[in-house]
Amino acid sequence: MINLSGVEHRYKHGERNMVLSLKINEGEFVYVTGKAGSGKTTFLKLLTGEEKACAGNISCLGKELASLSIRDLASYRRETGIIFQNRRLLPKKTVAANVGYVLEAAGVGKKEIAGRVRRVLESTGLQHKAHCFPEELSGDEQQRAAAARAIVNNPRLLLLDEPAAGLDDRGAEEMMQLFHRLHAEGVTVLMAVQRSKSAGKRIIELNKGRVVLDTGQRREEYDPMHA
Repeated sequence: MINLSGVEHRYKHGERNMVLSLKINEGEFVYVTGKAGSGKTTFLKLLTGEEKACAGNISCLGKELASLSIRDLASYRRETGIIFQNRRLLPKKTVAANVGYVLEAAGVGKKEIAGRVRRVLESTGLQHKAHCFPEELSGDEQQRAAAARAIVNNPRLLLLDEPAAGLDDRGAEEMMQLFHRLHAEGVTVLMAVQRSKSAGKRIIELNKGRVVLDTGQRREEYDPMHA
């Protein structure tokens, strides 16, 4: 599903390069770990096409990202659910409108949009906030709204950058249960976190833009909490 071959990315300040070569199969659940500044967010942005590689090839969902037109890139992103740390909710749209926006862009009918938005807001505990604006939400609720928007289009791939950031323990656990349920239904999940204690999941650890551990390749259990 995802193949990065000889990918290089130069940070804007020019201090160092990111260098990546790896494969991720359809249906995997992968934790991308590393300290702040290790390259986790940049890695996810390369997969969305928001950042461009200066060398190498990136193939995702059967598409060579470098060759996509603006229109094709937009279509590709609709197959991908994305949660970035800053959430990127549209301030002048309600929660329901934020969540339904991606469906409108895909040309989905209004009746179907209403039904899908209602169901996804229920699954994220936001049905009572449908007509609120982002500034009226708590940080926890904003994060849930971002999650609802990411999954409303039934994506094949979820790219998650610290998706539980700002949530209390209960909220974080509920969010993780949601992502694990989607994974069980066949969605491929890449989740960037500083640390992970989840056993049985593939872990790719980055340091200064390079892979320093990949349990999918080394076939061993690894817990960065005890490294």
